[in-house]
Amino acid sequence: MRNILLLSLAILCLGTACKKAIVMPNEESKLLFGTWRWVKTVAIGGVNNPSTAGYEERITFSARGKFERYHNSNKIEKLSFTVNQDSTLSGSTANIITFTTSGFLNNNNTNDFAKDSYSFHHDTMVLHEETIDGAAIYYVRN
Repeated sequence: MRNILLLSLAILCLGTACKKAIVMPNEESKLLFGTWRWVKTVAIGGVNNPSTAGYEERITFSARGKFERYHNSNKIEKLSFTVNQDSTLSGSTANIITFTTSGFLNNNNTNDFAKDSYSFHHDTMVLHEETIDGAAIYYVRN
């Protein structure tokens, strides 16, 4: 009887620990999943890249809706995200990533969200910050 109870408890814990993959709005969106290496950022203030910034950056998107950002080898951010089709600031419809910032490693903000649209060009992904003066951040698949 004790073994059956322990087995049932183990199955219950395993079942609740497994999170399903997030729903993506279209097949192209699944290209987001994986690890990406930062190439450059184009913003109002100019262009920044690993050489000018003095660090390497990589990001990962998992099919379970988890995002991580690394500077050099140090994890600096871990967030949850969803992807939906929505309007951009320019009024066009695009795939939009919504990050929940309550998962910052060194910050306990709650109910804050950041949104980026994105596009793919061969092995390059461009994240477009959906803010008035938003930057375009270029990554290549790692």
